[in-house]
Amino acid sequence: MCKTLMNSCILPLMQVAVLWMCKTTWQLLDFVQVQYILTDVQDYLPCRPWKPCYPPVACSLCSTTTRFPRFNDVGKLLETRKGRCGEFANAALLCCRAIGLTARYIWDSEDHVWTEYWSDALQRWVHMDFCEAAWDKSLLYEGGWKKKLKYVLAICPTSVVDVTPRYTRQYAVVSQRRAVPDSWLKDRAQAVTQQLRASLPSGILQALELRDVSEQLELLGRATEQSPLNPEEAAAQGLKGRQTGDDEWRKARGEDGGACGTQGGESATTECSSRSSAPAATIWRPLPPFQEHDEHVDVNSGPASVCARAGRLMGGACRASGENSGEEAVNAFDGSVLNKWLDFGGGGLGGSAWLELRLMDTQGALASSPLLSYDIVSANDCPERDPRDWVVEGLSLQDEQAGNLADAWQILDVQKDVAFTDRHQLRSFACAYPRTASSSGIQQQQQQALPYWRRFRLRITSTADPAAANSVQLAAWDLFGLPQPAPLSLVPAQNSSSLGAAGADGVEACQQAAHQVVQAKAACLLAPHQVELLRKVGANVAHHPEDPRYRRLRASKVLTLASSPEAMALLLTTGFRPLVLDEPALFFVLEAGGHAVRRAASAAEILNSCF
Repeated sequence: MCKTLMNSCILPLMQVAVLWMCKTTWQLLDFVQVQYILTDVQDYLPCRPWKPCYPPVACSLCSTTTRFPRFNDVGKLLETRKGRCGEFANAALLCCRAIGLTARYIWDSEDHVWTEYWSDALQRWVHMDFCEAAWDKSLLYEGGWKKKLKYVLAICPTSVVDVTPRYTRQYAVVSQRRAVPDSWLKDRAQAVTQQLRASLPSGILQALELRDVSEQLELLGRATEQSPLNPEEAAAQGLKGRQTGDDEWRKARGEDGGACGTQGGESATTECSSRSSAPAATIWRPLPPFQEHDEHVDVNSGPASVCARAGRLMGGACRASGENSGEEAVNAFDGSVLNKWLDFGGGGLGGSAWLELRLMDTQGALASSPLLSYDIVSANDCPERDPRDWVVEGLSLQDEQAGNLADAWQILDVQKDVAFTDRHQLRSFACAYPRTASSSGIQQQQQQALPYWRRFRLRITSTADPAAANSVQLAAWDLFGLPQPAPLSLVPAQNSSSLGAAGADGVEACQQAAHQVVQAKAACLLAPHQVELLRKVGANVAHHPEDPRYRRLRASKVLTLASSPEAMALLLTTGFRPLVLDEPALFFVLEAGGHAVRRAASAAEILNSCF
């Protein structure tokens, strides 16, 4: 089985190698590296069941010579039970395939090979080096052996992937050693992968593509986080020098874990930095597709479409300072109260926790957006774990691409002493930006005035009761950008407390939105029954402020409003937010507090006076 698997890997790797060598303008060193790839791949052809023999080794005592052929046939390996890293990698693939695991061959241009297997439990590829008895220690070679990595490729019958970022914490430094542009290598690997998958059934192809997205997000996160390992971290993770081979051989290869020197013009200060690492965090995980909970909402105007019209940011990847099993970071971004995110490391006196969202579009391309407002929804139990103090920050696409990941975060909002008085309570907060356009300004001018962000981070600095809390938790952190399509006057102002609000409690912005509804009705952009529904919504909230029936609108009942930018803007400025409740179904839920009631009353008054 393993032999068949390896033979099926030959074509993609040979294609990459041949195309690579055609780039004659690149450095000779990389040409030699690629030529080695081609030579190494040839060793796996069916007509070559063994590699060229190493020169016979003579015993220093009895002068007996020992021949050491390098077999690839796994049947022969089970017979000889001898070998180095290549033989161990082949045997590992055989063992993985025999027990039903998906595994692949990992090639390191600095003369080593090992394997990875896909873990359904961890939902990621896991490093495994049988030669060194190492499992899930991807930093072993850089942090333990002190190897200067350059190219690490993963090859299997369905893909070729550059996985170098997984095996380094200094990808920016590694990239300086590489003469081959990352973009070109990625494009060639994707082209070969597409050829390998051309005849696969749609179901298998979809599963592979979802796995690809998860891996690319992980690799992207590792490539952008630059924090070299220090000796204390390496020791804590059990990262040692190479264990196999005699001392002289390991030392000659520079893999004994000794202090690294300089090579290729790189300074020891760069390579052996003792800076402390970034705080431990979960890996990047893709946000799952929006669940279409509400069977009463048709496909063309389903919950995902409604949330997009409201401007909710969806799609991308997230990570956190920590998480509990079944209460992962992705739960905070599903727009639902059906589950929660919990971090045991963030509670207690002096505790802190954070959530981070990185935007991506549906094709996995880079994306950015302004942030007008955000919601936090309390979890189902333990009010002492609720967030009380926090900071919301943004990182621009330009800063991320430039590698400015430590000091370039900009503060978008700061909250202190926030109290959640009920479970699954929604609180909404607007980001304060200076007003740079009038309410009658052009939408394009207003959008250009708003800063756009690639990443968003919520840093929770205190829980409701640090003395009693053993963790921090929340049911949802929903972020809102510009509604699609955006009404012309939707510009947030200083000290606003709701999307597009102007004034301390947002009444002014809500009144502006109500006047826009009147103008849309006069221009025949809104039907009379839509305006009447909006009037009833505001009046019911104003007259029955504590009645929960009027503070939550089932989305299927107000879909006619979601189709109008002006109607949607009025719902949002009043304080209604799309949220999946425990039926489960999508609702528009009114944020907690008296400000929302005053906004609803002011909107109802304007609509009553005009009709």
